[in-house]
Amino acid sequence: MKSENSGISRKLAFIGGDSRILAAAGTLAAEENAECAVYGFEKYKTNSENFTRAQTPEDAVCGACAVVLPLPASKDGLRVFAPYAEKDVYLVSVLSLLAEDQLLLGGKTDIRINEVHRKTFDYYEREELKIMNAVPTAEGAIAIAMRELDITLHGARAAVLGFGRVGKALALRLKALGANVCVCARKKADLALASSLDMESADISDMKTVLAGADCVFNTVPERILAESDLRSLRRGVPLIELASAPGCADKAEAERAGVNVVPAPALPGKCAPVTAGRIIKSAICAILREEGVL
Repeated sequence: MKSENSGISRKLAFIGGDSRILAAAGTLAAEENAECAVYGFEKYKTNSENFTRAQTPEDAVCGACAVVLPLPASKDGLRVFAPYAEKDVYLVSVLSLLAEDQLLLGGKTDIRINEVHRKTFDYYEREELKIMNAVPTAEGAIAIAMRELDITLHGARAAVLGFGRVGKALALRLKALGANVCVCARKKADLALASSLDMESADISDMKTVLAGADCVFNTVPERILAESDLRSLRRGVPLIELASAPGCADKAEAERAGVNVVPAPALPGKCAPVTAGRIIKSAICAILREEGVL
């Protein structure tokens, strides 16, 4: 590792990412009186910038107390996720620029990065970020449902598969809109909580009846929980909105054979509310920086 950049300052470098990272950088610069240098946004145009655009990764990293990678840090383990960059930004190149005392923050960082740079922190693992991220996910899912349905959510029968952070945030908002919500979950405590909130509940292993009566289904469970026989319980045209990460709740070929309308809806915070999602990332970043004594 290089050591020329060992001086601690209130400068942060943001390498790669989407509009969420720009929102995080701009908010942090405005609220924390810090210099935020961004690189990898050559193809992104905006009229409002509180950050500084660096010409090279070296310019961005030089003098920074921390380097921030996007969420996810990388999609292939080789290149930084940088959809607005004019050319590829390789993780190994960024790591080679870091001094030992510079912090490296990223979302869903590969364990190999931690092995190369000891001061690596995964801000996506912050519980507060995951809780707050559930809000734009839930709102985005509801927007998709409104687009897909030819009836109102008020009075609709909505099945929510899974009752984790996203499931809870979604079910509560659906109920507030007047939907008849049924939560399908494994844990007895989750089923009890749903019932205490005046929602219907069913064990996730026995939900054919729930699916058969649903007008809309939202999945939040990141594993294959629906067999083809389960999928055939759905009435034709009922949307199955997939909010979970791969592999999702159903096999694509089985869903097609069953005639199920699967609506992929991954990474909704960055798509439906990037500014809010960026502020959530900013809060997680600042919490780490304060804990490490550099902000």
